[in-house]
Amino acid sequence: MHAIKFENGKRYKLYGNDYSLMLPRTMTDRIESEFVKVRKGSKTPRHAHNDLEQVYYILKGKALLEIGRQKKMVAKGMMAYIPRDAEHRITALEPLEYIYISCWFKKVAPPRTAVELKAYEKKLVNGDRNE
Repeated sequence: MHAIKFENGKRYKLYGNDYSLMLPRTMTDRIESEFVKVRKGSKTPRHAHNDLEQVYYILKGKALLEIGRQKKMVAKGMMAYIPRDAEHRITALEPLEYIYISCWFKKVAPPRTAVELKAYEKKLVNGDRNE
């Protein structure tokens, strides 16, 4: 069994926001889950994942979620599905907290190291679409 408080996950920063790894890849074959806190006005770079799908569960706040050319306001109590290969980003309109679950199509490697996370963030900020 794996049960964990949000604040007890492995913490790191990405895009200047706070991430907490709740369910690491090392414990599963194809899923990972993270708790994310986003400052008002902050956003993730527009990006896509060619090897996974994601589901976002909004716990607090309000944001603009862009998936492809579609834009949708999301807020506390909502969930959103991001398909494989769909370019997406989220912009916090007020302080935002959400959980996302990623599901890979094949068994995946263990979690990224701090160095790999920085390289990944740099790729996304520079406009690379895929991981």
